[in-house]
Amino acid sequence: MSRMRRRLLLVLAANVALASCAGSDGVESVAVAPNDSSPAPVTSPADEGSTDSSDSEATADEPDSGSTVVPVDEILAELEENGFCDPSDVEGPGDVGTTTAMRFMVDGRPAPPCFGRPDDRLDAAWSDLAAIASADHLADVSLLAGYEACEGCDTLAFVTSLDEGGSFFLMAIDVTAAQDDPNELLLTLVHEMSHVFTQDPVTQLDVDTPASACETYHNGNGCVTEDSYLWAWMTRFWAADDLEALDEGEADQEAGEERCELDPAYTGSYGASSPEEDFAEVFAAYVFEVDFVGDLDEKLAFLDGYDEFRRIRDRADELGWSG
Repeated sequence: MSRMRRRLLLVLAANVALASCAGSDGVESVAVAPNDSSPAPVTSPADEGSTDSSDSEATADEPDSGSTVVPVDEILAELEENGFCDPSDVEGPGDVGTTTAMRFMVDGRPAPPCFGRPDDRLDAAWSDLAAIASADHLADVSLLAGYEACEGCDTLAFVTSLDEGGSFFLMAIDVTAAQDDPNELLLTLVHEMSHVFTQDPVTQLDVDTPASACETYHNGNGCVTEDSYLWAWMTRFWAADDLEALDEGEADQEAGEERCELDPAYTGSYGASSPEEDFAEVFAAYVFEVDFVGDLDEKLAFLDGYDEFRRIRDRADELGWSG
């Protein structure tokens, strides 16, 4: 595959997670302007008679004249052919278990599995997360995977970016935890979701700026922007010396334990291991109004200053999932 084709495919695929549209023949498709790398806005057609959770009703928008209509099925098939639905992306980062299903996201909903078989446990976990999160906060989750945890493994979920542009995220979920402890899993999923939206390459992270030229904080994937959530968090709650000591976003558990001993404003040593984990841990606690021994009042008040975060917390409360 050529570099240009791969780049176009990733651009299209990242936007498949947001939407799809119907071409003149009713096939799910994405309209692409010839001289613009960004796909046009799209919607998803209904598939009559189908009960699959990936279906949704919408009115088709006609693509602009001069646009190239690329069927979504073609994009997903090519992604699969070129290794973007690979269970090793789930099982490779560490000892997590065995992959049960992988599904690309279309219009915010799981498409039919590109690996494995439909897994109700995976779908239920995603449904719970989508019930409280906004579409914007989940937009960059382009691939959803479920796995059955190995014996002694305790990773409930994780996210990882599969493209250099930082807009194509895999979210992997322990489906056994979805059955055994759905509340703990949902808390973890909200934590992981924060790692996705705080790395949005449009508003939060400059992926083109190398660490040597970054004037804020480089997390290994990019340079956090001055008006990002994370930079506001770091400048308020993290000392400059602590930021300089970090290794480009790598969590430092030992240093986290030392910070916890000196400062009660952490959820624990893991939260104190890096600014990203600090934000994610407190964000999950904020959404579900979890009580911690530490003094989190100032950090909780910081999150409460954002309307979009309050809406997530309020939805969780309305569903009776708080406290």
